Amino acid sequence: MNTPDLEVPESDRTADPATLANYLNDLSMRVSTLQTQSDELRGENVILRRSGIHQIYSAQIDALRTDVRDLISLATRRGLSPHVVRLISSNGMCAQFETPASYEQTLPLDGLTSDAFASLRPVHLACAHALDSVIVVTSKFRLLRATGMGIQTAASSDWRAARAVVALRRGEQADCILSVDEAHAPRYVVVVTRMGWVRALSWSAFEQIMHSGQPFASKTDGDTPVRIIGGEGGDVLVVSRAGKWTRFPLGSVEPAGSQAINVTLEDDVVDAVLVDDQPAIFFVGPDGAMLGVSPTALATHKRPLAKPGGLPRGFRVMACLGCKPAATILTLGYDLTFDVVGTKRLRVGDRISDSQPLNVISRKLAAVALLQ
Repeated sequence: MNTPDLEVPESDRTADPATLANYLNDLSMRVSTLQTQSDELRGENVILRRSGIHQIYSAQIDALRTDVRDLISLATRRGLSPHVVRLISSNGMCAQFETPASYEQTLPLDGLTSDAFASLRPVHLACAHALDSVIVVTSKFRLLRATGMGIQTAASSDWRAARAVVALRRGEQADCILSVDEAHAPRYVVVVTRMGWVRALSWSAFEQIMHSGQPFASKTDGDTPVRIIGGEGGDVLVVSRAGKWTRFPLGSVEPAGSQAINVTLEDDVVDAVLVDDQPAIFFVGPDGAMLGVSPTALATHKRPLAKPGGLPRGFRVMACLGCKPAATILTLGYDLTFDVVGTKRLRVGDRISDSQPLNVISRKLAAVALLQ
């Protein structure tokens, strides 16, 4: 299957915004159509695979997937896919806006009060390209995908006009999300739960589960997902609300999943990150305090469920971030205020015993994300 030639004429590359908007709209419609066709053929392929004749459509599915990735890459190269910030609530509603450029900037969203915002928890903040898809893991461990085009259609600058980007069932909520560039999907996907269970899969295996519609369940009744992360490999770092942490190689996780850390009834896992070549790990507290440590301060165990380490006594955790040099952290408070924090101003300790939390932001935080 051949992709239509969408090369932008030289005369149009400096055209007025309306011309570029028309081009992007045309491109969006083509990508959306190809995504729909690809999903339909995947469904047919599942049926045919069960009957033993799935090879018939394999080439068509591969061609469609390539077309979609090529179109998205083309849009990105043309500068038509800017960085955006997405706010997704527990009920699947999504708002999308430009990346805040200043400290203490009010959420650019109409129709949402602080009281109403507090009722939407958990809320998820993601910094991505406008064409990136979003993978949602629900409280029932279902895996749902919202395409970049679907989000563009559903999102609104007025919360009252926004629509859900995924179809949740009664009693189900969006517990964690992952932004994915369909043209450059991560090599691995890791899901971590509130009770400390972790499962790691290759992207292809993860996609198979997602398209099968089967739940990605934990081994413990009543458990819920808290974090989904994608990456190329490295170690998995898991942290609890009370500051307990453990780190182990991604390859040490059992195919069916492993218990990474045991938590008490008064504690639960809140976040996880893949540690590869980042020079710093930042732990963020719900009150805006931040603690930076070198990855060398977090010893790697041979396998999950080793004796956990601990952060400074009394430091509560809501998120952890693996940061590149001169990274920027974006936080959103329950008072609907953004704060943009450069990591250059934060001290990174070589040992946990030498590290102390720094009170960076004086507000109760609802969500944290790392700006790309």
